[in-house]
Amino acid sequence: MRISGHQVKGLVPAGQLRSSVSRAAAPLSSSFRALPPAFPVAAPLPSRGTRPAGFAIAASLRSIFSMGQRQSYKLEVPEDKKWWNGSTVAVVTGANKGIGYEIARNFADQGLKTVVAARNEELGRAAVDKIKESTGSDNVVYHQLDISNPASVNAFAKWAENDLKRVSVLVNNAGFAHKGDTFGADEAQTVLDVNYFGTKAVCEALKPLLSPDARVVNVCSSSGQLAILKSPVLRAKFEDARSADEVTTLARKFVDDIRAGRHKEEGWPSSMYGVSKLCEATYTRILAEELKGSGATVTACCPGYVSTDMSSHRGTKTPPEGADTPTWLALLADKSASGRNFADRREKSF
Repeated sequence: MRISGHQVKGLVPAGQLRSSVSRAAAPLSSSFRALPPAFPVAAPLPSRGTRPAGFAIAASLRSIFSMGQRQSYKLEVPEDKKWWNGSTVAVVTGANKGIGYEIARNFADQGLKTVVAARNEELGRAAVDKIKESTGSDNVVYHQLDISNPASVNAFAKWAENDLKRVSVLVNNAGFAHKGDTFGADEAQTVLDVNYFGTKAVCEALKPLLSPDARVVNVCSSSGQLAILKSPVLRAKFEDARSADEVTTLARKFVDDIRAGRHKEEGWPSSMYGVSKLCEATYTRILAEELKGSGATVTACCPGYVSTDMSSHRGTKTPPEGADTPTWLALLADKSASGRNFADRREKSF
């Protein structure tokens, strides 16, 4: 087996190594060629106590990758499953590193015209260079986008209208979370400005440019499930929300309740990130209903606990693993997936 230029020796016979690693990494790189058009397509990872021996090998190899080496694999898609070509535009926000980078790299590897959208120009352009080098594709561009800044979102949308014309894939991956025990009304507003208001702003700004068969994927989180709400009344408000304005009202109430010192009394959790992702997921469901009948699909997903800057690299998944479900939803999930939430390519409740 060849891994980023290294030949692995002395672990197990080559054939056994290949089969063990491919079994262990199935949800990540299990050649898309095996995917049927409907979901679910892959079983969730077994628990730590029941993982096969191949996982030990994969874990050892992962330690190599973490030392500046990257797992080398190629998503294999049958030609009859490819609905895209080199003129198909895919936009990925927060694509300069982590999960977003890997999603963008996957799209470039599949031949889509890939837009790396990121706030920091230096890091964004560096990511484009890395993607071009690793995939051999020159069909990758950078454009500045700070999703929490309305002027930046408007400028991006104007550029997209003039230069891209159409957007067929939009993955809203950019996100933010405070670290440690930080908590407060202003801090909650900052998190919401990125994860909910920012994601919504990008979707609304690019909505006129979406192609008839567009796929919108919002990278949410299991931290933002309805179960985090302790108040049945508050939960019902999220479940019954039918417009973005209703979600916005709830988001503002969260901030106001924190400021007034009554957020727990009102049934809110003390998780700013969780509430922001709940708002994002609820908006995703509403947007999917709005676009129903247009041919476009809108889905939400949790990438899992991924080792990135946001998790202080404590996550149990690698960035390529975290990118798997968003990539699958953007390229190969059935149209009936629209309006639903996923993790490990399986549908999950909101």
